[in-house]
Amino acid sequence: GLARRQWAAFASGVGLRLSEEEMEERARRRRLASDAARGASARAERLGRISAGVEAWATATQESLSPLHAWVARSRAALQVAAARIWPDCTVEVYGSWAAGLQAHHSDVDLLVRGAEPGSCAGGMVGALRELAALLEGEEWISQPTL
Repeated sequence: GLARRQWAAFASGVGLRLSEEEMEERARRRRLASDAARGASARAERLGRISAGVEAWATATQESLSPLHAWVARSRAALQVAAARIWPDCTVEVYGSWAAGLQAHHSDVDLLVRGAEPGSCAGGMVGALRELAALLEGEEWISQPTL
């Protein structure tokens, strides 16, 4: 037995005779493509729900932490005052999760002193940092002033 053949026309205008096996294979590939498209749509829908959930959590977290923004600003300002006693031209910046707006309830506050020159203190940078730690000792916003 000869396999039954059918014609398939392509955009190029060339026609081919396809065997039943070839037609079945093309049908199988169309089904796979259709299944993949449905799967991609379902994945996109799931990711959309997850994204909306994460966004809702982040919004609620940020709202609950908003009273702490003033505390973070005061802490930065207090460090600026203390660090300027050692490095007069320095600046203090918030970086990390608080700067990026990704802080959570358990997040610490990362502060960076820019312009801290190592030669500004007799003991070099270690001496300057010890002096800064001594200036900050007893500050309520410092949990552990250690080097």
